[in-house]
Amino acid sequence: FPVTINSQDKGAIMKIARDLQNLGFHLLPTGGTADALEIASVTVERIKKLSEGSPNVVDLIQSRAVQLVINTPQGGQSYNEGRQIRQATQRYGVPLITTLSAATAFVQSVRAVQQQPLDVVSLQEHHQKHDLQ
Repeated sequence: FPVTINSQDKGAIMKIARDLQNLGFHLLPTGGTADALEIASVTVERIKKLSEGSPNVVDLIQSRAVQLVINTPQGGQSYNEGRQIRQATQRYGVPLITTLSAATAFVQSVRAVQQQPLDVVSLQEHHQKHDLQ
């Protein structure tokens, strides 16, 4: 999935990106984010920023080629690109993470579900099970 991170967040994204890669996710960062992740030995497939032409993150969203986007925009041009990304994710029903704390929570959630899958039960079954204990 696409990863576009503002300059202030680049240092903090390394652990999150490594964890996502270890969980089986394929990361598609833009320019500076890709450079930082590659230095940290994270395998990535570079994509273009919107201002760099196609294919870019919005193209991938529109073609339904991605299931999740992480975007932490900051400042002029990145804010405008972030707005277009937010609009595309909303229009095409793609989840969007906009903070590193949410990205960390996502990693923890996926890890927890992979370690112990969730069981779906009715509310009545849940209460019956817990009332007997």
